[in-house]
Amino acid sequence: MLTLKDKLLLFLDLLSDQEIFCPRRFIAQSFSSYKYSAVDQRLRDLARKGMVASSGRGNSGLIKLKVPLTEFWKSEVFDRRRFGEGWQWDGLWRIVLFDIAEEQRKVRDSIRRKLKSLGFAMFQKSVWITPFDVASQMSSFLKKIGLKGPVEILEGKRLFVENEKTLADKLWDLKTVNQSYKRLAEGELFSFEDFLKVKVSDPCLPKELLIRPWYATAAEARLKKFIGTELI
Repeated sequence: MLTLKDKLLLFLDLLSDQEIFCPRRFIAQSFSSYKYSAVDQRLRDLARKGMVASSGRGNSGLIKLKVPLTEFWKSEVFDRRRFGEGWQWDGLWRIVLFDIAEEQRKVRDSIRRKLKSLGFAMFQKSVWITPFDVASQMSSFLKKIGLKGPVEILEGKRLFVENEKTLADKLWDLKTVNQSYKRLAEGELFSFEDFLKVKVSDPCLPKELLIRPWYATAAEARLKKFIGTELI
């Protein structure tokens, strides 16, 4: 689940490529579902940690992400975000198989959460797949929790299915995600919170597996334009 800090970082990251310093007032308006004091405190915390740069005082003060967000992606929330648009798929599928007894339910649930955060989808019971090159991250996680034996990590060039795009749509429900992006791109003006709900549900799959047209870029461009207009 995204924390307020996570949301603020994603919001500032969205503006960073446009070299926009965002007024503290506008940030507060964009997160109106939170108390102003809570938003202000998180921004102060981020500034103290060197994650954002700030200038000026009060509501007119300016805030900007100081370094690329990728340097701060430690939370599982951001695991698959590191693969954003433009990453090149090597054509390999990563497959995790595990058989963990009911007595170890906490361990099993922990593995499932990590698999989901890394972009895996359940192919069938206890078999999970992803196109992301995350075998090493998964292996490190298993070592960290001290699990050996009942988990196997495989890599394969080809899945013997009729159509990989159809499979991806089925496993990650791409039609629903794409329709949500389309509504944002073509509908009424929306808030960053609306965009974020869809963005977090996006599995960030490589373009080779996506439905065409894919409306994520159009939705993001529209949000940036709206934010830019509000900042004028």
